[in-house]
Amino acid sequence: MCVSVMVIPMHVRILTIPLIVVGGFLFLSVAQQAHAEIVTFYSQPDNSGEMLSQQATFQDTWIASASLGNLVLGKESLSITFTMKDPNASNIYGQPAGVALGTCATCQNLQTYYFTAADRALLADGAFHTFTVQTGTTTLGIADGETPIHIKFFGLSQYHNSTRLKSNTAGTIPYLIIEGTPPPPPIIPQAPEGAVTVYTQSDKTGVMTNPQPTFQNAFIDSASLGNLNLGQGKLYITFIMKDPNASNVYGTPAGVAMKACSGCQNLQTYFFTDADRILLSDGAFHTFMVETGTTTSTYADGTRLVSIGFFGLSQRQYGTKIKSNAATTIPFLTIQTAPPPPDPCAAPGACASNVLFLPGIETSRLYRPDENGGETKLWEPGGDAFASQLAHDANGTSINTDIYAKKDGVIDNAYVPIKGNIYKSFIEQMDGLVAADIINEWEAAPYDWRLTPDQILENGAEVAPGKISYLAATSSPYIIQELKHLAATSKTHKVTVIAHSNGGLVTKRLTELLGPEASALIDKIIFVAVPQTGAPQAIGALLHGYEQGLPVSFFSYGLSAGAARTLAKNMPMTYNLIPSAGYFARVVTPVVTFADQPLLASFRARYGNSIDSSGSLHTFLTDSWRLASSTTEGLNYPSVGNEPLLAAAETLHTVDVDNWAPPAGVALYEVAGWGEKTLSQIEYYQGVSVHCDVVSILFGCTKTPKIDYKPRIVLDGDGTVSTPSALWTPGAGRYWVDLQSFAKDNRFSAPLGRQHADILEVGELRTFIQNIITNNDSASLPQYISTSTPTNTNPNTELHFVLHSPLTLNLYDDQGRHTGVSTTTGELEENIPDSRYIRFGEVQFISVPTSLHTTLVMNGYAEGSFTLDAEEMNGNDVVASTTFAGIPSTASATATMDVPSGGLANAGALIVDENSDGHAEIVLAPKLGDTVTLNLDVTPPEIQLTFSTTTKALTFIGTDDSGTVTVTATTTYSALKKNQKDKEKGKEKEKEYHGAAVTTVTAHDAAGNTTALVYTEQLPSPTGRDTIMPQALVYNGATTTLTNTSVSYKWRVNKNGSFNVFTSNLRTASTTIESHYRPKKNKTVIMTKPQELDDHDEDDDSDVRSAKQTLPGMVIPYMTTKNGSIIISY
Repeated sequence: MCVSVMVIPMHVRILTIPLIVVGGFLFLSVAQQAHAEIVTFYSQPDNSGEMLSQQATFQDTWIASASLGNLVLGKESLSITFTMKDPNASNIYGQPAGVALGTCATCQNLQTYYFTAADRALLADGAFHTFTVQTGTTTLGIADGETPIHIKFFGLSQYHNSTRLKSNTAGTIPYLIIEGTPPPPPIIPQAPEGAVTVYTQSDKTGVMTNPQPTFQNAFIDSASLGNLNLGQGKLYITFIMKDPNASNVYGTPAGVAMKACSGCQNLQTYFFTDADRILLSDGAFHTFMVETGTTTSTYADGTRLVSIGFFGLSQRQYGTKIKSNAATTIPFLTIQTAPPPPDPCAAPGACASNVLFLPGIETSRLYRPDENGGETKLWEPGGDAFASQLAHDANGTSINTDIYAKKDGVIDNAYVPIKGNIYKSFIEQMDGLVAADIINEWEAAPYDWRLTPDQILENGAEVAPGKISYLAATSSPYIIQELKHLAATSKTHKVTVIAHSNGGLVTKRLTELLGPEASALIDKIIFVAVPQTGAPQAIGALLHGYEQGLPVSFFSYGLSAGAARTLAKNMPMTYNLIPSAGYFARVVTPVVTFADQPLLASFRARYGNSIDSSGSLHTFLTDSWRLASSTTEGLNYPSVGNEPLLAAAETLHTVDVDNWAPPAGVALYEVAGWGEKTLSQIEYYQGVSVHCDVVSILFGCTKTPKIDYKPRIVLDGDGTVSTPSALWTPGAGRYWVDLQSFAKDNRFSAPLGRQHADILEVGELRTFIQNIITNNDSASLPQYISTSTPTNTNPNTELHFVLHSPLTLNLYDDQGRHTGVSTTTGELEENIPDSRYIRFGEVQFISVPTSLHTTLVMNGYAEGSFTLDAEEMNGNDVVASTTFAGIPSTASATATMDVPSGGLANAGALIVDENSDGHAEIVLAPKLGDTVTLNLDVTPPEIQLTFSTTTKALTFIGTDDSGTVTVTATTTYSALKKNQKDKEKGKEKEKEYHGAAVTTVTAHDAAGNTTALVYTEQLPSPTGRDTIMPQALVYNGATTTLTNTSVSYKWRVNKNGSFNVFTSNLRTASTTIESHYRPKKNKTVIMTKPQELDDHDEDDDSDVRSAKQTLPGMVIPYMTTKNGSIIISY
């Protein structure tokens, strides 16, 4: 009967695998190895043959298999299945004894199973039985896939040939299944992270053995490894070795050493530990990664040959084997130098990066060599003459090619006293970070801000020590080289880029030109007040000479608005800052509007009512029609830009700048200034200019309409750049700096507040930037810095005064505090709380809360006329306004207006003292919602010729719409003749003239306009008769000749003073009228066919003539001058 013995498999357990360090070797603890499911290591299913003992004697008989192959069995218990019969099995003799795995046919040095009494009792029936037995474990690791494995059935009965094993046909290998828990995967020891590999030999197909024939000083040496540079520090050496004869008693093997010669061990050496030798004693190959000591030798410097040796091997040295290449000359080997000391900056955020600062426009000083071998500073400008040397031609090319910046040329403190510090505090703070070893270096990179970003980044040659020309081509552009230098010296090997204003546009192109390299060089980018999609201020700069960077237009030693506009036209930088298509995609407010007024009709016809798109802005800025159509002088009329430069800038924005994203892995932070009055729109309207021949008496004044403009401002910006443009890039960290609150809280330390140009003088902003640089993510946001739009803390209403004129604009409150440009120091003062003074080209602007009692004072510095706009604002809405337009002024004029608290409704009159003599020539009351103009009478008066029933004589009356008219007359007589008599007149006698006389009657109005009527008459005139012949009219000196014109009156008066005859005949070149008064009927008859008056006193014949019209009462026809002609009326 065949009986099968089943061994129940072990339960599967999953354990964690802790690493144990023994000497320099890493391995798994046997007790803690992870158990997995049972697997089959070996299977031979053929049972067609039989194996029996090959021994002829009865002693120590066994049945051994041929090689099963290089099995990997591990050291754990195995499950072995085989088929066996032994009719002579005996418990008395303990036969058969057992079954064992071994490394040779006669060995039984691995896992072994000993038959039990039950097994032998089963076998005694003489039948074949299939056994599945569970072996013990082994301490040897030889069954590691490197050594052939055999199976042996040992201790057979004296009748050993009766023992049979089912086997393959050849009878060499029993029917056999070997199963068990797979050994854990070999753990390849690793050097510490960061170790640097200096040598590796990966071939392990061969085995090196000891070549020495004796037992003394046995070793295994490699051939040369080459000229290795190992240094003197410790090494990490990885190799594969086995030594079943390892002994702690004899301390073999002893160690492994790097060597300068065969038999040496004079470089770095590792000595095997007891734990290493215990590990080796299992006979298996083991992978070691050992840490050597150091050496004092400098031999292995990369110029000399180095080898490796294993020394102090056991007396049975041939048992020691080293895995090697096929030629068995060099062991399987990896040599690594110790990792560098832990990098304190390796962890993200552990250290701060070096800083590259790219400043804004006009904030790098520019120079040019002078003729004496020195240099001239062109910027900051020392007047228009210096700045004009920065001009470009129509192609946008610098006219002067020898202009350069200097390495220390980023402006710290502008010489112009208007603003003072620009980057001074920021520079000091960055220097402080270097001094404190927070960063290693930083660089404020000066550049020629007149150019395009690409020109700046592709050029930048050091033409002399410390002098950088961005007009000179170079293979190593300055800014890119500085970035790479800063990265190379940075604690983090990267750079934080901080960009202000135009520096942000340069930064965008910098990362695009670098491509993937940007991510390797830069870790963070901080944009401060960057006009990413442009700013309306640039439109004003191009058209009217507005400032864009430094406040340089206030005085003669700076830069005039006219010169600024001339420079802007052909300067590429100007166009890079013009609002782009991206700007209009986010901001709905038009950047330009045109009022519905006659003088702007042609503008509206060409451009529409407003400019609210990139396309319409392009048309407006580059339309050469305005050059031919301009009839207005000065900066108020919009200039015309450079079309090719604008087109290039539009391409830059569309293709690159507006669609830019930070490089992969680079954090972007955007900071926008808020709370400063920022230009959002230019409003063109029809203004008026007045010229007077004598301003002091307003004489000879003429009005001329002209195009003028008003700046429209919002709080959503830093004074130059609006928030939507500064916070443009999607995904960036977005932050606001509250400049309004900062100005309130720092009125004494920073009386002008901080705006676009000097925004980095806000200490809290610098703290925020430093927190970003130093990775201080846990810090709370400093004061004035927020992640949302700040709240407007100013009063809801304020007054805006806009002055177009050759006068200064000043405001004083009732405590004597001043806002405006000081007349004594020339510095800008904004001492009235919450007030602001701004210049937009030649237009001046002041704002102040309505809650204050203020007085506006304007002082003339040239002759001309001024327009003053006063608006009461509630936020961005105009709630009340008045305008004083076309007011003549002299260079010594003083104009004032008192504005009590409460707004324009309480404003006093505008008082103009043209000579500053204390006498006001002009007093004009404001009209809310209306424009107030001076009633400048430039129209001459008119003269009426009529008959006075009181004086019974021809009378001349002056008429004028503007007031009183004075009439004077002068007569030129013919010479007196001898027979002419004296005529008694009162107590005096006067000559009685005969003949023709010429009289000039002149009417004078209050404005000095005159109208003169010249007529002739024959003297003496008959009693009751006046006849004159008008010859000419003279209006303000312009003469009109009259023809066929006459006036005749005939009358006779009763004793009671009533008229019993009154007739008239009035004639012009086109009209004649004849009238007759009928006293009895008290009617006046206008005749159909006028006739000359006869000399008779009677008037009876009129009754028989045809009458055209009969009128009640006594009607007196008269003549009136009108615009150079004479009209007859009645």
